[in-house]
Amino acid sequence: MGIGMRACGAILQIFTTLAVVTGCVGLSVSASADGTFANERLQKKIPAIPWQRALITYKDGVEHLMVQSAVDADGATLGWIIPVPRVPTDIAKGSVGALQILSMRLQPQIIDVGSKLAGRHAYYRLFAIICSAWAISVVAGSPTWKKLLRSIPVLGGLIVLLWLYTALSSPRGETKSAVAGSTRGRIASSVAVEETARIGNYDVATLKAEKAEDLRAWLLDNGFSELPGNGDEIVQQYISEGWHFVVAKLNREGEGIAVPHPLAITFPAERAVYPMRLTALSASDVYLELYVVGDGMASVEPLTGEYCDEVLYDNSMGFHFGHDSGGFDPSSRGNPVLDRLLWKGATITKLSGKVRPDEMSSDYFPQFTPRAPYRQTLYTRGAARQFAWIWFYRVWSASVFVGVLLAYLLLNYWRSRKWVPALIIGTVGVPLAGVSGVEAYRQLPLTEVVARYPIAVYFLDDSTDVIRAIADAHYGFRDTPPERIADTYRMFFNSIHVPNPFTGARIALDDAPGDITIEQDGAAVVVQTYERSGAPARTMRFPDVSPTPISVTNPDVNGTVHPDDLDAVEKGIRLWRDIPFTLDRDHILAAYTCQRNPNRFLPLLRDELRSLIERNSRNSELIEFEAGILGLMTRIAPPLDVTNGAAMQKFLDVVSAFQPQKGAPSP
Repeated sequence: MGIGMRACGAILQIFTTLAVVTGCVGLSVSASADGTFANERLQKKIPAIPWQRALITYKDGVEHLMVQSAVDADGATLGWIIPVPRVPTDIAKGSVGALQILSMRLQPQIIDVGSKLAGRHAYYRLFAIICSAWAISVVAGSPTWKKLLRSIPVLGGLIVLLWLYTALSSPRGETKSAVAGSTRGRIASSVAVEETARIGNYDVATLKAEKAEDLRAWLLDNGFSELPGNGDEIVQQYISEGWHFVVAKLNREGEGIAVPHPLAITFPAERAVYPMRLTALSASDVYLELYVVGDGMASVEPLTGEYCDEVLYDNSMGFHFGHDSGGFDPSSRGNPVLDRLLWKGATITKLSGKVRPDEMSSDYFPQFTPRAPYRQTLYTRGAARQFAWIWFYRVWSASVFVGVLLAYLLLNYWRSRKWVPALIIGTVGVPLAGVSGVEAYRQLPLTEVVARYPIAVYFLDDSTDVIRAIADAHYGFRDTPPERIADTYRMFFNSIHVPNPFTGARIALDDAPGDITIEQDGAAVVVQTYERSGAPARTMRFPDVSPTPISVTNPDVNGTVHPDDLDAVEKGIRLWRDIPFTLDRDHILAAYTCQRNPNRFLPLLRDELRSLIERNSRNSELIEFEAGILGLMTRIAPPLDVTNGAAMQKFLDVVSAFQPQKGAPSP
């Protein structure tokens, strides 16, 4: 008996040691995963369908509606019709930055594989292995009730440790939701044009009509397309209810998906409203991200609540939120537009979801109830699988314990049948553990659309370095008209991929965090950058009276050479493919050297780029940069996705047909 007990103890010790080693390996892997994503945060990514993002603030019978819409349509002219219940008191250019800041800050909590869940997964796996080792030790050799009872304290200690760990770090997988019901040439003579204006990239008019056919005629006479389907019927419904129509025409270059800047409309309203009926004419699903600010928590059917909390204010941080999920700690005021629209003590609610055309038959009227702060929790599929395995290990461990007890109750029966305990444990444990794991996975709220955005990854030390280098390449823009300065910056940022330090996407020309705006101010151009909080960061004015002397680094020579040394620039271009590429000031200066000499450098860059693509080079930064230079030289926009071989080949074919004029000035 003593030998049997010592043998069983040895077996248990061996399995426990193996379990500890396995668990430690699992924990070390999870720590590595946490390290990998330490400077990243997860955000829901907008699905690849038409989408709308809007902000409604409603107070004292006045609604401020800021709406941005992405549409996929053909043609260079796009029309947008926004019904409103009363005559607008103000129509202005909306702030991309305001909507982007809300999107970044009011994110659901997304549980990924690099979270605490990985450590818990490793812990339960360790516990399941120990329980399995315990089961083998107590049924191996000569099983007796005395032997079982002696092993119980070991298992009891493990259960206590498990309970303590679970109590201290229990996951919160439930999702709180705030989904509740809600109420759903030839100028036509009856159409009154109440106001017209040029707002940003839009030509905007406010209309009042008496008949749907008259409004249709006005739209056709003014370059808009005819409303499809039952558009006249929907318009007549709005007319009978006394609504007005804000119509906006956008002129753009190219076709496909367009994401123009938002429009901001202010109007009196008996209750907050988001007009939705005309959106149904698109006959496609729309992803809607709606932010509602009011005196209570908002709910809109069929949208799902992601976030709700109080709007706070203090002198150091300005406006911020109770559950500021973005991890922001702004040291200065935020977006000026949000500062005007928010008020202390208000409630902000984020609602989102994919809306089907049959769910757009009525407008959306947010219903306000007393504030109940919440933040939605979502799981990636990898994290959900880990959570399912945790439940599998839990139930398996319990099943092992129950199975051993059942086996001992049948001790006299199976002494001569060694396969009975395994049969009992397998029959009880495997199905229960498997079903519990599958059910746990099925019950979790999943997110298919997760993007990993770096919190602070700079392609350059700062985007101001790029702005300064562009000015240096043009000798500080001395004696340059402001229109030419602004156009130079727009062309560069539309052609060269310079990453936004907060999203990783291409820097855009708007007031969102990490982006820039370019405005003319009399005889000068003002280039403005924006902090992570949305506040203006740095303001630069051009022409610059004291530009930095320009130079281009020659990779073969210590020091720098003047950009007019074309041989040195050409040698540097040929060496780009063989050295690690990091966009810096010298590359930007070289880009404008090439731009000033298209006859010499255009064929060289075109052939270099074609060679990179044919060799399937993974140096996407260099490919993006060389494609950007060609775009600067030819004013032919390169593809946004340089990994799209067909699009890149088409771009090179168009560039090959471009014939620069001899001695042509810089575009």
